[in-house]
Amino acid sequence: GYYMNLNQNPRTLLPKFFGLYCYQSNSKNVRLIAMNNLLPTSIRLHLKYDLKGSTYKRKANKSERTKKSPTYKDLDFMEHHPNGISLEADTYSALIKTIQRDCRVLESFKIMDYSLLVGVHNMDQAQKEKQEEKLKNPRKDSQGDGSDMEDAPEADQAMLDERAGAALNRTRWVFHCRPFPLF
Repeated sequence: GYYMNLNQNPRTLLPKFFGLYCYQSNSKNVRLIAMNNLLPTSIRLHLKYDLKGSTYKRKANKSERTKKSPTYKDLDFMEHHPNGISLEADTYSALIKTIQRDCRVLESFKIMDYSLLVGVHNMDQAQKEKQEEKLKNPRKDSQGDGSDMEDAPEADQAMLDERAGAALNRTRWVFHCRPFPLF
């Protein structure tokens, strides 16, 4: 059978578990898993999806939708992206190979119920948010000598001009496969 070997499958989308702990509280077993963060914290995710490949009861409920950063489900994904998502051929191929390998590993552990957690970072929206933040909170400690090109309006405009020919709503997709709890 298969086993999880990160050297053989370094691109795995499966979460890495660091430890599984069990302790008793009020004569009740409490199980705790320590694992790596599934989604990166260094970039803002504008959309998150928990996809199972099923449409049965796969819509985020009202309570989830009111959250600041809701996790949508399969029917929401289909509504938001009726034509699916486009990936470069190499990215698509690498993603499919990784998912196939991960599925073989899950199958070897007899795990059939898992989901693909997808995070979407919209680069155009992030740029717009950055511009709005600058307007709301101009830097008070700016020296005005032009030494900080990152904050210079000319640098921002040059970056926007450079991107002008690019398609709108460009996105960076982040994928992680999340098996359901084993207990």
